[in-house]
Amino acid sequence: MAHRDCSNLTNTAVGNETIMDNPVATSMGAFILSLIFLLGCPGNLFVIWSIAARARKQSVTTLLILNLAIADGFLMALTPFFIVYLVKQNWVFGNVMCKVLYYLCLANMYASIQLIMMMSLYRLVAVLWPQRVSVITTQKTVPRVLAAVWALVIAASIPALLFREVRDKGPMHVCDSFHDLCSHVS
Repeated sequence: MAHRDCSNLTNTAVGNETIMDNPVATSMGAFILSLIFLLGCPGNLFVIWSIAARARKQSVTTLLILNLAIADGFLMALTPFFIVYLVKQNWVFGNVMCKVLYYLCLANMYASIQLIMMMSLYRLVAVLWPQRVSVITTQKTVPRVLAAVWALVIAASIPALLFREVRDKGPMHVCDSFHDLCSHVS
């Protein structure tokens, strides 16, 4: 079956503005990301250090918080690339970095969401069935569930590797998702 090119439908639609088209938005975005980096990196490093160095007993909550701090800290460590992108209003890191940085960004954001969900579910089970919570959360179960979550988010982020790329948009280069085949859109 032949695929027809749908790039004119998906990537050049009227009103398909990005943050790069608005200088005020790029300035505010760079400022906000700078604050996130300056506060978030040390904060998450402190949480990781506190748990790794000080926590005697690795409870379920402690392991979930440690994994959340790792995911969030790694995401914060990527922000300087996006700050440069916003300040220059031009992607200067090449196509491979476009794919890899957005892949890592997605994986860590997905991990953060899943870990927060797991904390909520753990608390729900602990409140509703306190006598059963220790049966569900054995020392073997928790690391296996965490490994499964990380595997899931690593797999769920693969579309960033497939669809992200650098393209010219006027005088600048943008790193964005492009779905050129009609089968990618519908």
